Amino acid sequence: PNQPVSISNDVFVLAGGVLTHGPNAGAEVNKLYLYVGSNLYVDAGGRIDVTGKGYAAGNGPGKGVGSQYGGSYGGIAGIGGGSAGPTYGSVSAPTNLGSGGSETAGGGAIFATVRGTLRQDGVICANSAYAVNYAGSGGTISLSAGRLTGAGLIAADGWANRGAGGRIAALLTDPAATFDLFTGQMTAWGTNWGGAGTIYREPPGVGVGRGGATVDNDSRNAGITDLPPATNATPLELQKITFTLTNTSVLKVTTNVTIRNIWLGSPASTLNLNANTLYVRAKEHSLAPGAVETNGGAIVWLGAGDGSVLVIY
Repeated sequence: PNQPVSISNDVFVLAGGVLTHGPNAGAEVNKLYLYVGSNLYVDAGGRIDVTGKGYAAGNGPGKGVGSQYGGSYGGIAGIGGGSAGPTYGSVSAPTNLGSGGSETAGGGAIFATVRGTLRQDGVICANSAYAVNYAGSGGTISLSAGRLTGAGLIAADGWANRGAGGRIAALLTDPAATFDLFTGQMTAWGTNWGGAGTIYREPPGVGVGRGGATVDNDSRNAGITDLPPATNATPLELQKITFTLTNTSVLKVTTNVTIRNIWLGSPASTLNLNANTLYVRAKEHSLAPGAVETNGGAIVWLGAGDGSVLVIY
């Protein structure tokens, strides 16, 4: 469907079933909006899939310059010549389509609101279309559910070469819910020098926008993820978010910015301050086992607390 769909009863996506939206070209027209008043069950073999339904090849805010580039979105794309396009969009409430690379389209956009349980044993996917060399970026998956269970795949990957990862946001609303009930994978991988996208998780009771964002590139060739996003960003949202870097992810600070907290979860994860100041609203702690490249920048630890912070330059 290309129009919002609201269903008051249970919804079942059975094996062989596919929910999707139409393709896009140079503008954000078609997206999948689904409201379920009860439970949503995606069975093994069932798909909510908007792979390659984002911006067409060579289109979108994350398109590069030249003739050999992947699409950027949550991360910066890899290139073969010319320059990569910018990152863009919100971390905690993403809305955008994935941008096209020079060969293939980016991923589409899925928005699902489920009052009850979302049991995900199939595939929920907003990957780019496959390319041998210069793929688009992953798109957007935004999920809000009472509970999230199952063992399926939720993916917004740049697939395969040089495409950057997209953005995923998952919010739980049942006070007793935890993300531990979902044992499947959430991925926003870039591939072959495409930067990782972001995966935002907000458990119940933490406050609106106060969840955590994971940047994880699955131990692939390291690409770069900008902080904050270069265009169409929501800078104040970052003050509420805790970032966790893992595997071969590289988070590059592109301007002085404030976040809630940060952890480097693996030896291959890197924080590049890039001559900027990262203000962290937490008490100072070790960032081991990851690496910090200051490059003339600095981390300023502001101490714990949820009050306002006044920074004077």
